[in-house]
Amino acid sequence: MPRISVIIIAFNRRKYLLQAIKSAVNQTLDRSHYEIIVAKNFNDEEIDDFIEKNNVKSIFYDRVNPKSGYIDQGAFYSLAIEQASGDVLCFLDDDDYFVQEKLEKVYRVFDRNEKVVYYHNRQIFIDDSGNRIKKRRKGPDYNSSSISVRKEIIDPAKLIKVEFSADTFLYLSALEYGGKILLGKDLLTVVRIHLSRSNPKSQESFLSWVYMIREQYYRFLEMFDSEEAKRHVKSLIFTFSIILFPENTNQKPKYYWEFLLSKKSDKIGLTLKFILVYLFGKRAKNIVARRYLND
Repeated sequence: MPRISVIIIAFNRRKYLLQAIKSAVNQTLDRSHYEIIVAKNFNDEEIDDFIEKNNVKSIFYDRVNPKSGYIDQGAFYSLAIEQASGDVLCFLDDDDYFVQEKLEKVYRVFDRNEKVVYYHNRQIFIDDSGNRIKKRRKGPDYNSSSISVRKEIIDPAKLIKVEFSADTFLYLSALEYGGKILLGKDLLTVVRIHLSRSNPKSQESFLSWVYMIREQYYRFLEMFDSEEAKRHVKSLIFTFSIILFPENTNQKPKYYWEFLLSKKSDKIGLTLKFILVYLFGKRAKNIVARRYLND
């Protein structure tokens, strides 16, 4: 039985999916130690042929949430996890890919320390042409393709309710469960920054997207009970509320102190943005929003 289950999620986008699957197939770790599961909402002759020839499990699911226009991430993840044989789950988005040593490193991490329940590796960022670009290091719940967890930490009843931010859900599940959270320094995931990535690129649609994500964070507050998990969610709500800061600046965003107590690496930058928006209102909010659009 394989130790690791690699779960690859694809919604609509097929342009990069084959590269993602190939990166999981062509690993230095012996294939007997891991399996690959692809969950997608489309058929593609070339991709499906490669999946069949390389002993990859395939799941088709196309039930769209009418409110968001997307398939709920929790539904995708739940279907794949139900089929997973491994006790360690390693996730991969369709537009990212693994370096060849990724799964070998993941295997060693979980094999050598049974207390580790969550492992997050660092990323290499590239543009649409494959050129390496510089990006700031993100938080411990950034990018599903950089997250590996023990299967036992995931509550299926909670997961099925998740519409967005599955990466954050995984991190909160680890905080709730307890155990060791390991933030690795190895660059094991290649993250592609491109125009078709899920974040909408017009300011109006972007702000609508931010509202939906923030609503998911409020639902996370109801899902999780531990103080550490709640504090992290509150810090995220504050971060997103900076962009949605009302024109009436007397109404301050909630959870500022929880944000300061969180483990975010960009406290100074976000605090300065908050002050900027608080002092200068709508004009500064638009500047901050545009910065997020280009991030």
